[in-house]
Amino acid sequence: MKNVFFVQIIVDYGKTMYLPYAAGTIIANCMQFPEITSEFAFPDILFKREKLNTSLEKIKDPFMVAFSCNIWNIEYNKALAKLVKEKYPECIIVFGGHSAGQDGKLLNEESYIDIIVQGEGETVFAELLKKIPAGKLEN
Repeated sequence: MKNVFFVQIIVDYGKTMYLPYAAGTIIANCMQFPEITSEFAFPDILFKREKLNTSLEKIKDPFMVAFSCNIWNIEYNKALAKLVKEKYPECIIVFGGHSAGQDGKLLNEESYIDIIVQGEGETVFAELLKKIPAGKLEN
């Protein structure tokens, strides 16, 4: 099984914390496809803003790490993604969400990002996971 981790760092308000809804719905959608569940495992969603090394320690043997990017977490995501790529050079780094950009500019600016997902995450991410084993990635 190939481990796919999700990172959706949330904003906490004192003792109140919101669970990572977007990452949860993407995983739930992926779980309905046997061709995905036979190839991929989803061991964890990182959603607490912790020290970067603490978050990095939670990512073990990743095939892919997918980051849900918003204005409040994009810089944290970029810093963590860079550390992941340094520790696991073969890991596929995926950025998606509102702050990942629709122009693909981050792919040119940040060499550790491999894929930017655009559009409805549930649909696009499932298609991505279906195509990766067959080596049929496009656009």
